[in-house]
Amino acid sequence: MSQSKSEDNWLNEALNESTSEVFQTTREEIREIKILRRKGFKDFVDAYHEYLQLKKKEGSLNYTLKEFCEQKGITYRFPK
Repeated sequence: MSQSKSEDNWLNEALNESTSEVFQTTREEIREIKILRRKGFKDFVDAYHEYLQLKKKEGSLNYTLKEFCEQKGITYRFPK
């Protein structure tokens, strides 16, 4: 439980501090990340967060989230 709580604290800090402005993380993205972490998809969440940051930095990517996860060796089980 403390691990989940510390992860929530990190996410809340990211939302409230300048890191969310730098990375432009939206409240909806943070909500999705929190839900997925609680369901035990930590590796996917890390890849998802990295993918979102790359997408925002680069504008558009030549690969999908599914392809990005497969490249990192993470099983992609989501329709998004």
